[in-house]
Amino acid sequence: MKKIFLTFAVILCFDLFCKNIHFGPGQPITSFEAAFALAHNGDYLIEARVDTIRFERGINWKCFPVLDTVFTDADIADSVLYDIMLPPYPAALELVETQDPENNIYYFLEDWLNADQQFTSVKGYKVHMNQPFNLDVTGFLESPLTTINLFSGTGGQENWIG
Repeated sequence: MKKIFLTFAVILCFDLFCKNIHFGPGQPITSFEAAFALAHNGDYLIEARVDTIRFERGINWKCFPVLDTVFTDADIADSVLYDIMLPPYPAALELVETQDPENNIYYFLEDWLNADQQFTSVKGYKVHMNQPFNLDVTGFLESPLTTINLFSGTGGQENWIG
């Protein structure tokens, strides 16, 4: 078990290029050396999970409590939503509204626009579906120590939170 875990930790650290990963409550990993030390100690495991998000036909207010923030581009919209964006259009997905309308994800001239944006667990999304769908999302829970601003901008503007 320790050998497999150590190999996994080394691969993660090389892939991360010093991004933060949490191997346990409040234990950020910011370097190969730190990951090696924790893996060698054997006291920490990465808590990955799969969540199934149910979308009904019509408008769904959703967030993504589990996202893969470790591997490159795994939390980008077109990776997360791949299964519901598949052709032929209209796909299961019609539109994803974000708090900033300029970043809405929609299909136009045989391409999904704004699908290269990063999803975050702290944001909420308004997902318009053409048909019901169960979407499996693999990743890691947001840290319980994450700060979420309830208001954004000036003048008490609303903030869609997850």
